[in-house]
Amino acid sequence: MSAEKRPIIWAIFSISGPDIVPEGLNLELGVAADRILLPAPDQNLDGIWQIHSSLPAGATLNDHVRVLLERIAPLRQKIKSIAGRFSVHLEIYASVQKGQAETAELEISPELLLLMGHLGIHLAVELE
Repeated sequence: MSAEKRPIIWAIFSISGPDIVPEGLNLELGVAADRILLPAPDQNLDGIWQIHSSLPAGATLNDHVRVLLERIAPLRQKIKSIAGRFSVHLEIYASVQKGQAETAELEISPELLLLMGHLGIHLAVELE
């Protein structure tokens, strides 16, 4: 599939929850988030800590997920500890835009799915 006919894909990993203070996660995890959203309880919005895939939009979904999991792999024990202490939602979110592509095939390897499951990470894919 030529580059101009590939789907456009981007992906993020996030930790969110009502008790999450994103700046505190930067310190606890020892990694600065690519983006943080502060909690706004009056608007029913949770705190969110995000890191983004560094791959170009033409990369496959599997590659985006792999890169995100590689970034958080050294943090897995800390992430599991946070998940055990707070009510959090761990998620890899991906947006897939068909663009000029005739189809948008999505595939994630069993190894990556197993690792996501072991860490309690949800996968959400938005198809546009």
